[in-house]
Amino acid sequence: MIEEYTQILNIFAESIISKNYEQAYALFSSGLKETISKEKLQETIEKYLIEINQEWNTNNELEYPNDFSLDENSAIDYNYFLNEKSNYSLFKSSKSLPIDITNENFRSWSVISFLASEQQTEYLEFDGWFDFWCILIKKDDNLEIAYFEIHDLD
Repeated sequence: MIEEYTQILNIFAESIISKNYEQAYALFSSGLKETISKEKLQETIEKYLIEINQEWNTNNELEYPNDFSLDENSAIDYNYFLNEKSNYSLFKSSKSLPIDITNENFRSWSVISFLASEQQTEYLEFDGWFDFWCILIKKDDNLEIAYFEIHDLD
């Protein structure tokens, strides 16, 4: 993975782990910010954490992940999202790509896997929480998160 991509994804992941939603939200593109507020981002993440915690019976405490890993699907490009036959086609859902994602600024379809730390695995019965898939774009020489989906951990 390109170091520049790793940097923004690390910052985002560390922000979520430390519950610094303001910092995480600051990494979103203006188009994504038009579709989701900082509060809704936090609500979305915490809803998923609560569901996983309840499923694994973690004493009903809101347990946050303490670790993460990064990856990308380098075979995916902007046009792949527009192809009706692709697995990731947004035509298959009511979602559409935010207007600020273009073929020219699309950089990566990346994933942050939010995981349990070694210490957490001593008392939790699972290895992690979820995969945060996102589109990175380059806008005005800055990388931004312009779209995301949350999926079960692979």
